[in-house]
Amino acid sequence: MDNTLLPLYNVHIDDKPSIRTVYISNLFFSLIIVLILLQSNDIEQNPGPNSSRYSYQNIQIAGINVNSLRYKTDLIHSELGECDVICVSETKLKANVGSTDLVMPNFHNPDLFRKDRSTDGGGGILIYVRDSLHCKRRSDLEIAELESVCVEITTKTGRFLVVCFYRPPNAPVTSLDHFENLLDKVIDTDKNVILLGDLNIDLLKASPTSRISRICERYGIENVVKEPTRITSSTATLLDPIYMNNLSLLRNSMVLPSFCSDHSPTLIEINFSPARQKAYSKVVYDYESGDYASANMYLQRKNWNECFKNVHDINKINGLINQEVHHVMDTYIPKKKVLVRPRDKPWITTSIKVKTKSVNKS
Repeated sequence: MDNTLLPLYNVHIDDKPSIRTVYISNLFFSLIIVLILLQSNDIEQNPGPNSSRYSYQNIQIAGINVNSLRYKTDLIHSELGECDVICVSETKLKANVGSTDLVMPNFHNPDLFRKDRSTDGGGGILIYVRDSLHCKRRSDLEIAELESVCVEITTKTGRFLVVCFYRPPNAPVTSLDHFENLLDKVIDTDKNVILLGDLNIDLLKASPTSRISRICERYGIENVVKEPTRITSSTATLLDPIYMNNLSLLRNSMVLPSFCSDHSPTLIEINFSPARQKAYSKVVYDYESGDYASANMYLQRKNWNECFKNVHDINKINGLINQEVHHVMDTYIPKKKVLVRPRDKPWITTSIKVKTKSVNKS
């Protein structure tokens, strides 16, 4: 960027600017330059190799009963953020809790895969899916009688369903009829199915002739969690199963230490690889072709006293600065359309590609 943007002294602040005024004005315009860079939206914070969670060899899926999700998203992200799918049960969210309170970095909008209980504010389901995964909600497979959310994920080797469910502890045994109805729908898709949630039945005590055991046998699903998921001073129960209808996909399963409720998270790793992401077009600022002399002149002639006259709210001041930043960028920096290939490494620039091709041809 042109260095002439930095020494800006001719500013309409005082008729005879003092050293302090010049210093403040320079600091102010330096801030504007930083904001312009940040607005570019194409600066890598860490342009090195991708972390392992993006170099998919397998997909990790976790399930957890959080006993109220609000105010716990940061904690969940710190503990389970390396997973690709996080199935959360008993969210206890109300309609007035927006997605901004639930969003987690590098995951799809949580409202896409969310179902709140509309009656008493208890229960509730939410599935976090990493934003690099191709997925869609399958509301047609969900049933009203059992709290559940179903997501279909597309990979290079096929598609599979992730279903999160919650059965309250006071539910009658006949509520397993609804669980069967859910299985009727998802198993009938002929896809690989993974079901996670809180069944509120101690599966450590379930005999082979119990209702839940007979249901699993009938639909060809098996629980891969073998350890207690809720431990108190006097009990150790397995309430949070992970059911699969294709065990050949399973690479690993485990129960993790509890960290945000009295339930322990469950986790599996399966050997599905995500589908290759398609290239897409993106409009960016062409900084090499920017008219920085004119931008410099505009900023020098701007009457900032008039701009901020009678404005005392810091949020409004910030809004005005951002408005000016966008105006300068849109006026003096042209835009161009570029092709983004998600599989490209962030440090492989166009010039590097050109040089690589020339070397390969020689």
